[in-house]
Amino acid sequence: ATANAAMESESMSSTFSSGVTSEYPAAGSAFSGSLSNLISEANEGWMPEGTPSIAQQTLIQAEAVLLPTSIATSPTMYGHGAALQQLKDWFSEVAGSEDGGGYVIGIWGLEGVGKKLLIKTALSQVAEYFEGIVWCSLRDAPTLDDLSVAILSSLGVVPQAGQNRSQLMAVLSNRQVVLVFEGVEAILQGDSLSGDYRPERRNYSDFFQTLMNSRSCAVLSGIEGPATVIRQASDSEQQRVRSLFLTRIDNDAAIALLQAESLQTAEHWPALVERYQGHPLALKSVARIIREMFNGRVDAFLAQPSVLFQDIARLIAPSFERLSVSETNIL
Repeated sequence: ATANAAMESESMSSTFSSGVTSEYPAAGSAFSGSLSNLISEANEGWMPEGTPSIAQQTLIQAEAVLLPTSIATSPTMYGHGAALQQLKDWFSEVAGSEDGGGYVIGIWGLEGVGKKLLIKTALSQVAEYFEGIVWCSLRDAPTLDDLSVAILSSLGVVPQAGQNRSQLMAVLSNRQVVLVFEGVEAILQGDSLSGDYRPERRNYSDFFQTLMNSRSCAVLSGIEGPATVIRQASDSEQQRVRSLFLTRIDNDAAIALLQAESLQTAEHWPALVERYQGHPLALKSVARIIREMFNGRVDAFLAQPSVLFQDIARLIAPSFERLSVSETNIL
């Protein structure tokens, strides 16, 4: 197993070092495979048996309308305490809004930085103020019609053919619901400047804008967000659009994470935190490698030449694959 892991690390390291060309064929295909595997593993156990409809695939969980007890978080969230309090405050504003106006909240950050856990933790503490929570995935870039059917069905409303979107807005204007849209980058244009919608998904811009005229709250989550949403969130006069950018966790939280992973040679933990820039899932991934290949000794791991192992490649892949050719060549 150790030999296989070493070979895997060397293979991924070679992919990076040899693929910096304008065409970038080798790295592109390697990362596509890694990303497909990651998504497949993430979806495992959530899809219904048989051939699911597009609407069913859009829902990231079988129980789309979640109760406070069903979104109680089991993993410990390390760091992001200020972001958690801010998100809870925003949810409280939505619930207590006198005019019942809707909000659009963006949660942005690299893969594995803790976006989903942050949202679930906040909702587990304020969910009783809302009539329902619908968790949807945009990773397959569903059409708005398919998305509307999925949301209506999850809310117990029978969709009416040809009126899906208008029917959905009517429901959201009368009920205070939280809609969580995960993987927003899938409806954005890749290989170009960030934030532009894919041509066939530009109607999402009007959809998100219309949500601000409803009683419901939309939470958009992804490694990048629509430029229009980001601009509106930075406008001090636009109070219905907010954004949070998750970056590294602080050193104390990162050390607590490593302690929970039962690593040794604690005096070397700060160096490990800096090497992986306080990224929580990267630290969890490297902790597994250190336990399995270096008997838990962080000093022995740090003494080795830097290698890119598969778990880290999977974290990098979603962001890496969205880069333009020029950005790829710079890296």
